[in-house]
Formats: sequence, C-alpha cells, structure tokens
Amino acid sequence: DSGPRISEQDVARFSQLIKPRKAAGAPPSSGKNPRAVSVLSPPRSGSTLLRVMLAGNPQLFAPPELHALSYASMDERRADLDGERGDQLREGAVRSLMQTRNWSADEEGKTQEKKENKLKKPKQKEKNKDG
Repeated sequence: DSGPRISEQDVARFSQLIKPRKAAGAPPSSGKNPRAVSVLSPPRSGSTLLRVMLAGNPQLFAPPELHALSYASMDERRADLDGERGDQLREGAVRSLMQTRNWSADEEGKTQEKKENKLKKPKQKEKNKDG
C-alpha cells in the first residue's frame, strides 16, 4: 500500500484554500492567461532538438534555452552572462519576453537595460558609503 489516495474532493478543497497573488506592479488581470507548458532541462539533454521540433508548429512558441537552472538568482545569471558570449546566451529570455509581452526588440532592450541599471544602483551606493 502506498498510502492514502488524494481524491477529486481533496483537490477541490485544497484549490479553494489557495488565494491567487497579484505580482507587484502587474497590470489588472483581464481573465486567465492561455495555457502554458515550461520544459526545464539540464544542458546536453536533447532540449534543442525538442525546441526545434516544437517550433515547427506555428501555434507554439519555443524560445532558445533560458540558461536559468544553473543560477540561484537572475542577478547571478546576469553577472555570469556579461562575458563574451553573454548576448547569445541571454537570447532565450529576451525572445520569451518579446513574445509574451508583444514587445519589439527595441522595447525589450530598453526594459532590460532599465532593470539591469536598477540592480546595479544599490551596489554603487554601497561602494560610495565605504569610499
């Protein structure tokens, strides 16, 4: 015996207890988002082949790899990807934002720059206090 089974009633009861959270600064909701599936995989596991196969369907969006699993935070990811190949490795996240927000490359670039500058400002203030 593998223990007690979870019934549909259990799931319904649990679902009623979960209150949806609104993200800080998020625009008012206009209903449910369309269904989405995220596939996370380690490097060299066939994810690129899967992405190319999925991209053959015009109703699906399959961005390049996000390079997110190896980092504890997006700040750590940004710092690591500031190197020579950084633009290429950040492309998956950039294209995902462009697709999901319906942004042009210019709009996404400005938004990304603004966010990165916001992350850098507290560090600059700390340096000035020590200086």
